[in-house]
Amino acid sequence: MLLIQYGTADAQAPIAEVLDEWAGEESKADITLLHLLTHTSGLPAHRDFYSHGWSPQEILGEVLATPLDAQPGTAYVYSDLGYILIGEWVRRMTGETLDTFVRRRLYEPLHMRDTTYLPPAEWQQRTAASEYRKHLGRHQWGEVNDDNAWALGGVSGHAGLFGTAGDLARYVDSCWLPWQPAPNGPLAPAVMAAALQNHAAEIGAHRGLGWVLRGDVWDPSGLLMSPSSFGHTGYTGTSIWIDPARQLKIILLTNRVHSGLGRGIIGLRRRFHNVVAACCTGEVVSA
Repeated sequence: MLLIQYGTADAQAPIAEVLDEWAGEESKADITLLHLLTHTSGLPAHRDFYSHGWSPQEILGEVLATPLDAQPGTAYVYSDLGYILIGEWVRRMTGETLDTFVRRRLYEPLHMRDTTYLPPAEWQQRTAASEYRKHLGRHQWGEVNDDNAWALGGVSGHAGLFGTAGDLARYVDSCWLPWQPAPNGPLAPAVMAAALQNHAAEIGAHRGLGWVLRGDVWDPSGLLMSPSSFGHTGYTGTSIWIDPARQLKIILLTNRVHSGLGRGIIGLRRRFHNVVAACCTGEVVSA
């Protein structure tokens, strides 16, 4: 959104202008940044890139070579591959790796001192341990949980970021409060408004630019959030949800993969959001 705001990027132009490996592929030549941001590019949801011993550059080549499952703009499939490519697109557009770009342009200006890819060893005691890995003989702790992000070196557009509730609150306050835009925030109100529009309505989805919108198949908000609410979730058990009508920001950081993957978190998110919304509207909730 920063690159769009300053005219560096055109979200509606073919991304093959930057990812030139696609320039000669007829099926991918019309994919835009907008398609990648809204998960409507036609790329599959997931592939195993991690178990082959490939280098990060080889993995990127495999992602770029992955055949589409649908024509761009005709289907909605949440795709890790699309966001891996957004990270590479940022690198080629700016000449900086994704982690360097976001640190310099976002985290440092917002004083988000506890948000980073590849957290240093001294942060480990403040970091939640995640999944037990047989091949490591231990739980991962202060290391990215996602297998493909691990194979990519821990920095990727789809996974790998560590942060705290305080930093996430600062991020939301500075960028994503429609009822109270930050006067010195990094994003202009027009950019925020565009990011919160539904850009996938024609195919029955509710996707902003990056954000999940209320009513989407991936919407975890529960029953009590307003139609204008939006947010996003993370696989290990994290989420942000924002409700402009109720002037609520809700940040949930859990650790659901630590004890195994047998239980989901969708119901917990919905119950949590319902309780917060009910408390903030004066309704009585019994726990």
